[in-house]
Formats: sequence, C-alpha cells, structure tokens
Amino acid sequence: MANLPVPVLRTFQSGEVETGAYFNAFRDAVNFVINKPMAFLYQSAGQSVANNTNTAITLDATREDTYGGHSNTTNNSRYTAQVAGTYGIIGHVSWPVNATGVRALELYKNGTVYTSGNQGGPAPVTNWTAQETRITMPLAAGDYVEMFAQQASGGALTLNSGTAPYQTYMSVEWLSN
Repeated sequence: MANLPVPVLRTFQSGEVETGAYFNAFRDAVNFVINKPMAFLYQSAGQSVANNTNTAITLDATREDTYGGHSNTTNNSRYTAQVAGTYGIIGHVSWPVNATGVRALELYKNGTVYTSGNQGGPAPVTNWTAQETRITMPLAAGDYVEMFAQQASGGALTLNSGTAPYQTYMSVEWLSN
C-alpha cells in the first residue's frame, strides 16, 4: 500500500448519515498511519572519503523504503520525499581507526547544508568512531536529503560498512504534516 496520500478527515454535521465513502476515508487514513513514508538506507561496501573533501555519502543498499524515495544506483546519496511533511532524519557514519585530524557529518536538503553538522575530534587509536546527527526537517514532495562527511586525517579514509554498530546509514521517517 505504498504512496497513499496524507489523510484529511472531514468534519461531520449533526444528523449526517455515514456512507461507504466516509468509511473508506477512515480506512485510508488508518492505512496511511500504519504505512507511512520511511526508509533505511545503508552502505554495503565502505566508501573512501578523501582528506579535506566534503563528500556525499553513497547508500547503495536499502533495508526498507515504503514509498520508493531512494534508488540504489541513480543519485544513491539521496532520499527524495514522495509525500510532503515533517520528517525525522538520522545520519550515521562509522570511521575506521585513525587518531589524526577531525571528522564532520552534515545533512543537506536539496544540495544545501541544513544542519550545522556533527564535528568530532580524532578517532581513538584503538577503536572505530561513529558519528550521528539527528534532526526534524520539513520536506515538500520532491525535496531530497543527503549526508555529507569530511575528515582531515592527512589521507583518504574508508567508511565502515556491514552490520550495526559499524554500519554507515541514513534513516528517514515521516512524522507529521
């Protein structure tokens, strides 16, 4: 039941009789609520992020995409809203062990930075580093969101892929009108 419209329930007048159309509208509203737009997109193979280069994070695998807002091959750094509303967005990258420089993660809307980013110090010498940023963001149908990462280690770093907690991913969920 993908791509249902956002429900708008009508106000009834005293003395009105319920009709099949009324019950269908109610059914459609319930179906939307239990099947709202959401996606979980991730990397199946690590992506190299060059030193001091703001890099769009590619997401070449989809665990869930209820409204078809993502392609694993075309513009695969993007999730495109199919339904207008306020969305909860989580961006998560996992860096390999490297104790030099800093790391940054930002969310973009339609190619422009939307968050101030999540900047962190160097990774520990003996462990990987996870960075995450969360935000609610208004999206019109057709707007898209992306994650961009940057690092300053002196050389390229390849993001971790695989399963949580090492996974690089983006989660998108419709919250309200």
